[in-house]
Amino acid sequence: MSRSEMSGLDWEDVDLFRRFLRVKRGKNGESRYVRLNSVAVKALTKLKERSDGTGAVIRNPTGTALPPRHWFPDAVEKAGIENFHCTACGTHSRRG
Repeated sequence: MSRSEMSGLDWEDVDLFRRFLRVKRGKNGESRYVRLNSVAVKALTKLKERSDGTGAVIRNPTGTALPPRHWFPDAVEKAGIENFHCTACGTHSRRG
């Protein structure tokens, strides 16, 4: 997913039970579906526990949506993902 797709993600677009999410507007302007692996489901479940389950998925404690550059590198590190490279997200794994 691109940075803009991640930052535009709302809880109404996430289906943790069926393990997919909907990108409302991709690079070509069309919506698409993305399958979620177990790591993504676990991370999104934790995020949902910290919110009321509505609005933006990624928010700061005051409720303002955050762009990925503010949270993604730490999320990769805390998840224990090694040798991760994401040029679109501006991050590299700090482990491994």
